[in-house]
Amino acid sequence: MFINWIKKKLKKLLHLLSYYGISELLKLLKSYISFRYLFRRQIFLGSYTLRNKKHISIGEGFKAYQNFFAEAHEGGKILIGKSCIFNRDAYLTSFSEIKIGDNCLFGSNVFITDNCHGSYSGFHQSDPSEIPVNRLISSALIIIEKNVWIGSNVVITKGVFIGEGSIVGSNSVVTKNIPANLMAVGAPAKVIKTYSKEQKQWINY
Repeated sequence: MFINWIKKKLKKLLHLLSYYGISELLKLLKSYISFRYLFRRQIFLGSYTLRNKKHISIGEGFKAYQNFFAEAHEGGKILIGKSCIFNRDAYLTSFSEIKIGDNCLFGSNVFITDNCHGSYSGFHQSDPSEIPVNRLISSALIIIEKNVWIGSNVVITKGVFIGEGSIVGSNSVVTKNIPANLMAVGAPAKVIKTYSKEQKQWINY
């Protein structure tokens, strides 16, 4: 019985070596013996940056791949729930608040920003002759509820609400609210499907 156990472990190790390679596997093992994993069950697989950490909260079971970047500017907050997964090159920046629920999945190269330089609607809009970096920062709360799936190369802009269970397709730009259990794609993102609990399937919107 012990020999069978050894064989299974060796088989699994060989599979991991074949899949990741020695270098990547060593990085993976390093992530599991880090302070964040041992005490908070958080895994950063590769380089990551957390700027203004006291205003960034990350739940247990979190996993992020290479080049995760999160910055809470003065007055900003980033709150990430439990068991969220971010693929490579995620970028989060906040002057207001970004709130992400539990069990959300993010594809690679996702950009989430609750702010922008200048104002381009309503009263007192920005003058194009003004240098962009000098324009007044405008910001608004972003809420992403639990069980949301965000595809690769998605941009989520300020003031957006994405409801529980919704899906945003790859290469989309989210500029308006997406209620729960909907599927949206495009730039700007538009709803194309809704989930029917009665039929237990996604149907055209």
